[in-house]
Amino acid sequence: SHTYSHPHMLKIDAERLKQELLQTEHVLAALGIPKPTLFRPPEGYRTPLQCAAAREAGYRMIVWSIDTHDWRSTPSSQITEYVEATIRGGDIILFHDYISGENTTIAALEVLLPRLIKNGYQFKTVSEMIS
Repeated sequence: SHTYSHPHMLKIDAERLKQELLQTEHVLAALGIPKPTLFRPPEGYRTPLQCAAAREAGYRMIVWSIDTHDWRSTPSSQITEYVEATIRGGDIILFHDYISGENTTIAALEVLLPRLIKNGYQFKTVSEMIS
């Protein structure tokens, strides 16, 4: 889950976070999708009270170790160079499937994925990594 309305996490309390998670669960349930067990907070911000609230709601909070800044429309060549220079086994790389403005993510992935595979990296879901 990533919340229902993508609020700025430092501006909401634990109760609002629970409401965001529950609202998302309802939408997913209406589509026949099971309740998620992982939660990535918008922008990666979280407070200790929010972490506790997410756990109480049945979620494990997950954040990334590499931010590609694709949400800033960073040029794909810069994304590729940065990831290749910093990646280590077990990293979680933040990419977005949608951003407003020019989306450079796909172009970066088209170059980056074959290179990482060639260098022996394998790709796993977060659920696979933590199990």
